[in-house]
Amino acid sequence: RPSPAVFEALASTALKTLHDTVLPPRFRSRGWFWLASQLISWAMRPNPALAADFDAALRQTGLEAALLRGPVIGIHVRHGDACLTRERRRMARKCYSLEAHLDRVRDYAKQLGSRTIYLATDSQQVVEQAKRSAEFDFIWMRNVTRQRRTPRQILDKTVAERVRDGRTHESAREAWLATLDVMLLARTHVLVGQMTSNFFRTAVSLRAAACDCVLPFVSLDAPF
Repeated sequence: RPSPAVFEALASTALKTLHDTVLPPRFRSRGWFWLASQLISWAMRPNPALAADFDAALRQTGLEAALLRGPVIGIHVRHGDACLTRERRRMARKCYSLEAHLDRVRDYAKQLGSRTIYLATDSQQVVEQAKRSAEFDFIWMRNVTRQRRTPRQILDKTVAERVRDGRTHESAREAWLATLDVMLLARTHVLVGQMTSNFFRTAVSLRAAACDCVLPFVSLDAPF
């Protein structure tokens, strides 16, 4: 097994080779993050049904009105199966509290003059904590079933069980709502979450593709 220094050198060489062979010449100066963001944005173009649900969610959550008033901060608190002990050990991942996220956002909130936070989370406990906040005004997707405790197994196994039991519609519904949630999160001005989460990385990429820039974001764990 190569040492970290050797591995980094090999990885850099591989990326440089891919960079020169995959990226079209006129886009090479934009880099991999730009390309990934553009591809994700293109792949997630909503069909009419999803677009209609997104417009409805934008209004119903209050995010549309909040964005008209000024900057909104976006926070993603991932709990769920990521908090299983074996998953935290396997992925070297931590489950951060809502307060840990807020600690990283207060300076941005002060600079922006904003106290409105769009909250994306799979935890009902986190939503209940947000409701009690006197410091920030939280908004989130309503009529979504969230977990009240850490599940007993990873989502992959739950999805497999639903396939076996003929309940794939449950997974489809969850995926639909998660897509709406990440699209809403991507409308905010500062993003705070964990880069070990595909959900959060997707929101950062969608936001970057929309503005052709990289707005401020904070990752509590890994870099991009």
